[in-house]
Amino acid sequence: MRTTFGFGRVFLTGLLGLLLASFAYGQHGTGSVTGTVTDPTGAVVPGAGVTLVNTATNIQKSTDTNSAGTFNFDFVDIGKYNLRISAKGFADYEYDGLIVTVGQTVNHNILLELGKTGTVVTVEAEGVQMVNSANAEISTLVNQSTIQNLPLEVRDATVFVNLVPGSVPNDFNASTRGASINGMRGGMGNFMIDGNDNNDYGQGGRGKNGMGTIPGGEVGVSPDAVEEFRVVTNNFSAEYGRSGGFVTDLVTKSGTNQLHGSAFEYNRNSNTTADDFFSARSGLHDKLIRNQFGGSLGGPIVKDKMFIFGAIEFQRLRSSSPVTGTSFTQQFVEYVDSGAFASFMNANVGTTFNCTSPSVPGCSLGPIFKQLDGAYPIPRATSGFSNQSTSPLFGGLAYPVPMFGQETYLSDVILNQYRPDVRFDYNISSKDVLTVHYNMDSYPSTQTGNGGDFQNPAFPTINDARSQNAGMTWTHTISPNMVNEAKMGYLRSYSPFPCTHCEVPSVGTADALFTGFGSSSSLPQFFTENTFQWLDNLTLNHGKHTIKMGAEIRHTRNGSAFEADSNGLYYMWDTEDLLTDGALGDNAGLGGFYLTEGSVNPSSPTPAFPEYYRGYRANEFGF
Repeated sequence: MRTTFGFGRVFLTGLLGLLLASFAYGQHGTGSVTGTVTDPTGAVVPGAGVTLVNTATNIQKSTDTNSAGTFNFDFVDIGKYNLRISAKGFADYEYDGLIVTVGQTVNHNILLELGKTGTVVTVEAEGVQMVNSANAEISTLVNQSTIQNLPLEVRDATVFVNLVPGSVPNDFNASTRGASINGMRGGMGNFMIDGNDNNDYGQGGRGKNGMGTIPGGEVGVSPDAVEEFRVVTNNFSAEYGRSGGFVTDLVTKSGTNQLHGSAFEYNRNSNTTADDFFSARSGLHDKLIRNQFGGSLGGPIVKDKMFIFGAIEFQRLRSSSPVTGTSFTQQFVEYVDSGAFASFMNANVGTTFNCTSPSVPGCSLGPIFKQLDGAYPIPRATSGFSNQSTSPLFGGLAYPVPMFGQETYLSDVILNQYRPDVRFDYNISSKDVLTVHYNMDSYPSTQTGNGGDFQNPAFPTINDARSQNAGMTWTHTISPNMVNEAKMGYLRSYSPFPCTHCEVPSVGTADALFTGFGSSSSLPQFFTENTFQWLDNLTLNHGKHTIKMGAEIRHTRNGSAFEADSNGLYYMWDTEDLLTDGALGDNAGLGGFYLTEGSVNPSSPTPAFPEYYRGYRANEFGF
C-alpha cells in the first residue's frame, strides 16, 4: 500500500487574488458573469439591483452592486441569459441573450441612462464573448454547432480535442493515450465531466483505447448529452491541477422548461464495398457493419424548479479483416502422420526413429497435437508453397512435399457498446442549487485472430469493459458577495482481459510458423480503479477584487492482476516438433522445447503460483 500527498493548489493563489483587480479563475463545469455599473458621468453606481435570468429554465440569480459599482455571479450554469439592472433615478437596463460558456468569465460593463422608473433600455447581445479580458488563459470552445455538424465515427466528443491549434491526434503521436498538445506527450490531458474528475490513472489514458472510444478520458459521453466543452491549453488556473498538457471540461446537457429531445440511427454495411486484396485472393469476403442508434429527452419535473435530461445510445459493430501469415500445409501433416517423415529424417539427418509401431513418438502425429488441432484447428496454407524447413536444428532441409505456405483467414471484431447519461438539476431556493449527473460507458468487445502469442482465430481477445462517472454539485450563496461550491465525485473503471480456453497453454515454434495454440501468455489481466473526489471552492468579492480559494481531496484505489505465464509458454524448436509433440528434438538429444516459461512462487516449499494481485492506494490533498 502506498500513500502520496500532493499540493496541486497552493494558497498563494488566494493571496494573488488580493493583489490583482478584477482577477477571475476557472470554473469547474460552469462560468461566471461580472461587470461594473456606471452613470452617464462615468461614476460608479453602488446598490443597483442586478438580476441574471436563465432563458431556458427561468432560474434567477440576484445581487446588488457593491461600493465599487461591480457585480459578480459565480458558478453560473452555461447557457443563454437576460441581464437586468435597476437603480433609483435611472432607466431600467435589460441585456438580452448574454451567453455564458464553460470556464469563461463574461465581463459586461453597463452604462445606465437617466430616466423615470418603468423606463426600460433593452440591448440585444452580440453572441459569445470572444475576447478573454479576465485572465491570460488560452483556450478553445467546442460548442453545439461543432458537435452537431462535424462527423463523429465513434460518437465520442473527446475527438474534437484534435481540432485545437497545436494538437496532434492519437493516430499520429503513437502514444495510445490520446491527443498531445503543444509538444506535450499523449496522456497528459486533464479530463473532466461537469467539473468532476474523468481521468484514467491506471494506464494514463490508454484504458479507453477500444474500438468504440477515443483514448484519453475514462468515460465517453454521448454527443447528444454534451452541451459543450472547453479545451484549455495554456496558463490554466491552479485549481485545475493534475496535468501540464491541457484541460478539457465537458458540460452535459440539462433539462429546461421546454420538453426537447432527439432520436438517431446511423447504419453502414459492407454489401457494396470491395474486399481487401488478400481476402479476394483467398475467396473471403470482408465486412464492416456499424449500427449506431439512440436518443435523448429532457424537460421539467417542476417548472422553473426541477429539471432532468437523459440520453442513451448503442453501437453494434461487426467487422472483419484479413490476417495473412505462414502456416504448414495439409500435405505435410499427412506426410508426418503416415510415417514417411520419420523415414526421411532417418535417411537424411541420422535420427533413429524405430517405427515398428506407429505409436512410437515421431512416427506419426503426436497425440497432444492431434487433440489440440482437433479442438482449435490451425488454418492450413493455401498458396505460396515451399518445401524448405526453417528449423533452427535442420535449417535448409528440403522435403519431398510442400511444408509451408501462406494462410489467410478473417479476424472478426464484435463490439456491443451501451452509453446512458443522466443529469438532474434542482433549484432548491434563491440561494441553493443542486446538480447531479451519472454517465456510464459499457463497451464489451471480442476480437478473433490476434488473441495469442501465436495467432489462432480460436483464441480471441475478450474485453468486457465498463466505466462510470457520477457527480454531485451543491452551490450555496452565503451572501451577495460570497458563494460556495461543494462537489463530490466518483469514478470507476473495470477492464478485464480473460484468457480463452485457459486450460491450453501458449504453444508455438521458433521457426517461420505464424500460428499456434493458446491465449497470450500475458493473460489473464484485470484492471479495476475507483477514484473518490471531494472538492470545495469559495469565492469572495470585495470591491473590484475577487478572491477564490479551494481545497480538494482525492482517494484512488487501483487493483490489478497480471497473471503472466500462469498457464505456461512453450516454444517448440520447429514445426516438425509441434506436429510430433517434441519427438524430433528429443531424438536429437536437444529436448523438444526451444524455450519454456511459467510463473511460480520461488518462496513456497511446494509448487505454487505467485500472488498476482497488485493494489495501489493514493490520497492526494490540494489547497
